Amino acid sequence: MIKGLFDRLESRAAATARRLGILAGALLLSAIGLGLLASAGWMALAASHGAVFASVAMGLGFLGVGLLTLGILAATARPAAEPPRPDPAVAAGLIAEAFVAGITAGRAARR
Repeated sequence: MIKGLFDRLESRAAATARRLGILAGALLLSAIGLGLLASAGWMALAASHGAVFASVAMGLGFLGVGLLTLGILAATARPAAEPPRPDPAVAAGLIAEAFVAGITAGRAARR
């Protein structure tokens, strides 16, 4: 029973690790592609309008995309749900039950 639980847990962990590895590779390739596209865009702008204009235009473009992304994230963020508070009577009963179980185990260990 426990072995089956650990086998399922191990297979789920392996699948999650595999998905995270693929995601990391995809993000790395996307970042490289974005860098090459940005470089090509800068070269095209620099050839047609000059290096200063190309740098300002690319900088403003990346700043705009970054601020837009932060704005979207801020608008969709939800506060964490507050954890439910246990009923004090139930908590006291559980503590008393654990105390009695401990006393019983201690007495059984002495015999």
